[in-house]
Amino acid sequence: MILAVAGLAGCGGRRAETVKAQTELDAVTVRSGGASAFQPLAQNATADLRVGDQLDVNASGRAVLRFGDAVSLEVFRDGDLALKGVPVRDADPVVTVLLSFGALFGRVDPAAAASRVTVQTDLLEVVSTGTEFLVVREADSGRDWVVTFKDSVRVHSWQEPNTIWTVQAGQTSWADPTGPAHEPVTLSAERMAQVTAWYREARAGRPLPDVQQTIFPEGLPGGTGSTAPECNFVLNLQDAKTNDWSNFRLFAPTGEGYVAFTLGEGKYAGAYCAGNFPLPALYGATLRMDFSNLKCQVRHVSIASLNQVSATGAPPNNPVELAAYGLDGAQAARGSEVDTGNAALKRLFTVRARPPLASAALTGSGLCIPCVSFTPLDSAPSDCTAVLR
Repeated sequence: MILAVAGLAGCGGRRAETVKAQTELDAVTVRSGGASAFQPLAQNATADLRVGDQLDVNASGRAVLRFGDAVSLEVFRDGDLALKGVPVRDADPVVTVLLSFGALFGRVDPAAAASRVTVQTDLLEVVSTGTEFLVVREADSGRDWVVTFKDSVRVHSWQEPNTIWTVQAGQTSWADPTGPAHEPVTLSAERMAQVTAWYREARAGRPLPDVQQTIFPEGLPGGTGSTAPECNFVLNLQDAKTNDWSNFRLFAPTGEGYVAFTLGEGKYAGAYCAGNFPLPALYGATLRMDFSNLKCQVRHVSIASLNQVSATGAPPNNPVELAAYGLDGAQAARGSEVDTGNAALKRLFTVRARPPLASAALTGSGLCIPCVSFTPLDSAPSDCTAVLR
């Protein structure tokens, strides 16, 4: 589906307060500001759209909105767009749209210096003058993306609107559900060519992975990205070798960063429950794990516990709580216990979630933690005690 929207010029420098919509190739649904439901717009039909009206573009379609000769906006990739502001006079050049989902490619004629486009999403706002830019809002990454192809745009998140970045040509920025928009990152010429190819395929209606996988195929810079490979390694807490169990870190043997551990909110100590190395023992405390310094994505965590009463001072059947938290800080999943065949000596707890995890917390008594496994989402819970020395 291709949808063309053109501003209608009037007399005395005044423009009509509607724009024309015409469908080609496929049908499009339209909802006027006062209507309760979307209505189909038949192929080759036209409609007058006003501020507050919405357009819904199907997954294989494309919408082209043209406001005079200065501004054109392409909406595609299952796009859902609402008109928030349309130029009424020649001296009022601001176009404002809300992109609830999908992708938008904007072009503003550099010769029309006064023309300006504002694209809003649930997470950020993009202000453009005389440029070409891409805005993508997709569910998989949980982030909204901006890539500038020509000149520059200004970007800020709604969470921290006073942190404003200028994203130059060849750069990208993005926003998470919390915090400011990310500082712009310069992409290589090769990577920009790949993003351009992604845009061309997407606007043609072809199914594609999340744009994040094209922008950062190795994962987000300095953090856990949903396009990074899944974590697959074991951390042996015998390697901690610390006298301060309240705060320590262990590096992934695969070179993918480290996990920060903190113990607190109760009594804890180092206990010799597995050989000659002390391990963190919980007496009603909470062990927290921060995954934000890993380059791989955490989606499945298994935690083993050796429950020797002599070491922990508590019976092995105390209740245990395990929870995992997503990139937005909200709880993403609750853990469960796996039958080890001998819970009096060893227990195994596991938690998994499809969206990448940022942290996890284990709370209980009578627990002595020797190791933690990080495995792919669909793998079986992992008993990591074989790595102990």
